[in-house]
Amino acid sequence: MDELSGKPHFPPPLGPVKGERTVNPRRRLAPLFPPPKLVPLPTPLPQSLFRKCAFTPTHTLSVHIIPAAYPRAGSPPDRIEIPAFQGGSAKEDRKKWLKETMGRMFWEKREAEKVFPDPKANIRVAEEGIWGTLLRIRRNMSVEDEGIQGPKGITLVVAHPNGFHKEACSFLFEIPTVLILFWQIWEPTFKHLVEMTEDPSSQIRIDEIWSIEAVNHGDAALLNGVHIPKLRQSHSCPVLSSLDCRC
Repeated sequence: MDELSGKPHFPPPLGPVKGERTVNPRRRLAPLFPPPKLVPLPTPLPQSLFRKCAFTPTHTLSVHIIPAAYPRAGSPPDRIEIPAFQGGSAKEDRKKWLKETMGRMFWEKREAEKVFPDPKANIRVAEEGIWGTLLRIRRNMSVEDEGIQGPKGITLVVAHPNGFHKEACSFLFEIPTVLILFWQIWEPTFKHLVEMTEDPSSQIRIDEIWSIEAVNHGDAALLNGVHIPKLRQSHSCPVLSSLDCRC
């Protein structure tokens, strides 16, 4: 039975489930290292990074800056520049440019994942680290400090699912006192979960929520600017790097 919704889980399979070949075979992650240097932070910092306010009557929201996972996956050093389309053929010219740009990026992505990429792809591993941001929603008083008898305090760690905008997040795995969400909606869902678990009948309380921003989304994108890599990388390394961070 699910503790949050009170509904039963899906029944377990009756026997072994045959594995299916996917387009994303499981690969070992490269080890993470401290970046030799970091790109400079913009001056002044975006005002959204200074948010520290009441999220609910029981929880407070704050934003934190951390070095993003390093080294990153290889990517061409050039940036996508959108030309100015004018005249009666602007719409067709835009469609042609989009098709050619997407084709080029798909090819670059395939080459970047090869052991020996085509030199024409100009795949490079950046020598500078970039920035990541974390949204933290913290209970004003933890379950342990409050001395509540019965409810268990948990921490949620949330990340983007592939192909979704930053208002979505995902359930990845469960470890003691840490849940990582799959296919939910961002802050309104956090508020709903907090309010639901603060009910006296709830068996759990949310001590903290850590929301991991992708380097090319939201506050992190404002920090990284022109240093955002052209090709995206797996979110696995940023998640591991954020979990290892001491904020």
